[in-house]
Amino acid sequence: MFKIGIFAVGNELFGDDSIGQAILEELRKLPLPEDTTLYNAASDPLLIAQEVEELKHAIIIDAANMQLPPGEIRFFNTKEANFPIENEKLYSNHHFSLAQVIKLIETLGFSERLLFVGIQPYNLLSNQNLDLRLKNKIPQISEKIHKKVLDLS
Repeated sequence: MFKIGIFAVGNELFGDDSIGQAILEELRKLPLPEDTTLYNAASDPLLIAQEVEELKHAIIIDAANMQLPPGEIRFFNTKEANFPIENEKLYSNHHFSLAQVIKLIETLGFSERLLFVGIQPYNLLSNQNLDLRLKNKIPQISEKIHKKVLDLS
């Protein structure tokens, strides 16, 4: 059993929604505890539900509109998150929405293992690259996540 799984969620076709993957690549360069595994869930967050049973902690990195200045990050758990699945739009950048996957994980009894890293995007427009201003913040954001991983190990 791996102790920590770090999941990047996001669709690379929608601008800053790919920030999770960019952070994951930066984390690969840093010394992580040996019982840590990195997962690129991309636009299929169902991977989290498939792996969470084997993990002590699952850290999920995704762009999140939190009404913060772009590039700001927040760590939060499922109790602090607002995933209103009953009011969810039918559209998602993912095959299954993250809200649907979280509901599944709650049903399986593993929601206490989840830690979210929300990163406020600049834009989520289709056919856009990662915004350069956000790209320049990747090292600082990665360091904050790296510190959290070390604290959890």
